[in-house]
Amino acid sequence: MDNNQQYTQNQYTSQANAFSDDDGGGQKFDIMLWVLRFLKSWYLFVISLAIFLSIAYVKNRSWQPNYKSSALVIIEENKGLSGAQAALMQGFSVERGYRNVNNQVIMFGSYELISRVIAKQPELTIDYYTQGRFKSTNLYKAAPILITKTFVSPQAYEREFTIQDLGNNNFEISAPGTKQLPELKISGKYGIPIQNSSFFIQVDKSAIYRRNFNICFKLLNPENLAITYSAKLSFDFLMTGASVVQASISGTVPERDCDFLNGLCEEFLADNLARKNDAAIKTIEFIDEQLSTIADSLRISEGRLKDYKANNFVVASVGGSNLMGQYTQLDAMQTDLRLKESYLNYLTNYLKSNVEEGAIIAPDNLGVSDANLSSLVSQFTEMQLKRKEIGVKSPLYAKYTRDIDAVKAQMYEALKNIRVGLDIQKADMQNRLQKLSAGMQELPYKEQQLLNIQRKFKINDDYYTFLVQKRADAQIQKASNSPDNIILDKARLASMTNAGEKNKAYTMFLAIGLLVPVAIIVLLELMVPYIRTESEVISMAPKQYQLLGVIMHTDRKTPVIVDKYPKSAITEAFRVIRTRIEFLSGKSKGISVMVTSSQSGDGKSYISANIAGVFAMTGRKTILVDLDMRKPSINTGLYLSVNKGISNYLANQISLDEAIVKHPDYKFDILPVGVVPPNPGELIKSDNMNNLISILKETYDYIVFDTSPIGLVTDAYGIIESVDIILYAVRAEQTNKSFYKKAMSQLEANNVKKVGLIFNDVNLKKLEYSRYYDSYGSYGKKSGYYYYDKKFKSPRSQYLNYFDNTEEEL
Repeated sequence: MDNNQQYTQNQYTSQANAFSDDDGGGQKFDIMLWVLRFLKSWYLFVISLAIFLSIAYVKNRSWQPNYKSSALVIIEENKGLSGAQAALMQGFSVERGYRNVNNQVIMFGSYELISRVIAKQPELTIDYYTQGRFKSTNLYKAAPILITKTFVSPQAYEREFTIQDLGNNNFEISAPGTKQLPELKISGKYGIPIQNSSFFIQVDKSAIYRRNFNICFKLLNPENLAITYSAKLSFDFLMTGASVVQASISGTVPERDCDFLNGLCEEFLADNLARKNDAAIKTIEFIDEQLSTIADSLRISEGRLKDYKANNFVVASVGGSNLMGQYTQLDAMQTDLRLKESYLNYLTNYLKSNVEEGAIIAPDNLGVSDANLSSLVSQFTEMQLKRKEIGVKSPLYAKYTRDIDAVKAQMYEALKNIRVGLDIQKADMQNRLQKLSAGMQELPYKEQQLLNIQRKFKINDDYYTFLVQKRADAQIQKASNSPDNIILDKARLASMTNAGEKNKAYTMFLAIGLLVPVAIIVLLELMVPYIRTESEVISMAPKQYQLLGVIMHTDRKTPVIVDKYPKSAITEAFRVIRTRIEFLSGKSKGISVMVTSSQSGDGKSYISANIAGVFAMTGRKTILVDLDMRKPSINTGLYLSVNKGISNYLANQISLDEAIVKHPDYKFDILPVGVVPPNPGELIKSDNMNNLISILKETYDYIVFDTSPIGLVTDAYGIIESVDIILYAVRAEQTNKSFYKKAMSQLEANNVKKVGLIFNDVNLKKLEYSRYYDSYGSYGKKSGYYYYDKKFKSPRSQYLNYFDNTEEEL
């Protein structure tokens, strides 16, 4: 091969690669082909968009604005007492553990607090609304009636009731029947309670009552409503490090949400103050119990002292006064011991009663100066508050319960130890009193009696005075308490949270409306069992197998169309294939071509005849050999009436010259099958066949073998090694994808090279194939190479005129 021929072949190879849309890395995605397919099914997009945009319209008709309402609260962390208050109230247990900001936020949104708010605002538990075609309109504080509930059965909660004004101060309540409940219809008068199995309510006219109304209402379960509000509530700190909390809630009725938030803030402050007052209240209650006990003893001792002094003129001596002073000191100490013992009994009873809430009186407040017990009481109170905050349903509830039980056990042990020390002090006190009593016996009898009466009165009076002072201190503490938290801003409407939902709905359904037909078209294309496009031909074949040409569809019945219409577009396509075969083979004489396919009906015989015809147009000797011995079609296709051929020759029945047919209508020789043999595979693999091929290569410049479909039988493999080029026919909308893939894999596995693909019977009238026009139809149009030389004004007119010319020409 000379340099010019090598250069030309390289140029052709580059053109073939460009033609096949392959850059060496496989098939490219043919976006234009898919665009044309989508345009072809434009009506699917119209229908789909109409349906889904209608759905979006209906959805937007039922759209309701969702508003965010919020309030601002300042939470003070560990707010302490002033210096004077701290000095005054030293020893009182003012709860501090719960004042942590995070704990406060948890308490702010607790289920218990929300439940109390709902209980104080019963209007939250009744939902009034009107029902429209697409959506309902809430009538919070705009309903013509007000309903007061006394009793509601569990089945009546969340059930939709309709109330209709009948005039003359009458109304009717109705509800449709369900599987669980019968239909309800009951009449009543405004202001008079009505009762049935579902509820016991009273309906009154509101300030905006109007006649002949017809509205709906629902009775909401307070427990479920509390859960709903708890889930909807959100808390955010306005700034990092700040204790200003924004409490927010979103809903479709902002006025109702604002009322709820305001009630929640007020209840939160009231709860905070109540918790602060709890310790003082508990102390006052304890002291009142002690005062009620000692008051009677004080009155009795005071009366006895007065009576004794009135009946006996006795004056205490110096020795008696000294003894009385010592008795007074010991009695004061004994009073302290008695108060400590009372506190220990109080704390023991408190722990045994398993009280779940409330503060514990601090030990220091009542004279029990034990650091360990004070610490345990503080821990116990804080853990109880935390457990109450998280609720029974929290996974941490069991942990806090275990921790509380552990602290309680330590408190019992501490109380036991303190009691031991207290008993020792009481025994020592008793010994000292006994010694004083011995000295008392030396005094005159009447003086002894006076000193004893004075001593008992002094004990009771000092104890009473001490308790009164402590109660006054506790009352001062309670009066000076104020909430730690401040409502900075009351609840108000902050923003609309779903302002862009309508546009989002249209955008989403528009996308769905486009994607659904795309998915349908893609699925339908993937489900097509046969090959339709050039890209499928290339993608399913090994990379080394090139697409040599595309043969257009024609309705003409001429078997060798290249002879009858030498200037047609189809003939030009066969010329392109001829040129590519010559370059791929690298030979100028004795070129042998085998034509096969995946299955019968792919047009291999049609391609074989026209390839032979286009070879013969060059003036060189060409022969068409029919090797499809199982289903020969050359005889019928070329209108031959012979009964002998290659099978007779291979069986040594006739000579080669007798087998070859020279038809006057064709410029090439024909070697038909002849008699259909019973063993075609063996004949093709015989030595006679090899000798025949050698003779034909010496005699003819071009040899075209029309073989059996390689996808069905293996006959064609007998001559694969003897031919230069294998043309594989693939027919549009006919060749089965599975058969084609299998045949390609088999050829590649057998290391068969120089396979050229022919895409046959491509119908250009189908819009998705129109892009091939530039490759096969435009060349020579304007130069007058074809029969018709028309001017084209646009690609579309070019495309249509090309079809017209081709059909007329063919």
